[in-house]
Amino acid sequence: MNLDNDQEEFPVLKAELEAEFPYGVLLITDAESTEQIPSWDSPEEPVAVAASALVVRVRHAGEGEGEVTVLVVDSPGDAAGVQIFAGELEVKSRVLKISDALSAATTEVQVT
Repeated sequence: MNLDNDQEEFPVLKAELEAEFPYGVLLITDAESTEQIPSWDSPEEPVAVAASALVVRVRHAGEGEGEVTVLVVDSPGDAAGVQIFAGELEVKSRVLKISDALSAATTEVQVT
């Protein structure tokens, strides 16, 4: 999966999502996937992974809004923050959906 990038300078902002996350999770999925959302092997894990989906623990709505930023970077060191996942997702639809657990707040990113 590569995020569509027609610019040469990094990082490139692809999407932002500000929302309250009622279950304290962020879903990152193939927009057309019907795969079951994965669950955690342990309560300490920040990310649960399936072939076409990630579930990421984020700030719970009871603690306020959270903000998610999707960037294309040349290397992981180019982005601020902490890397919590390195791997691949199947995105057969070529559209990555980023949302809260209820899909009340969503954004999509084209991938190539």
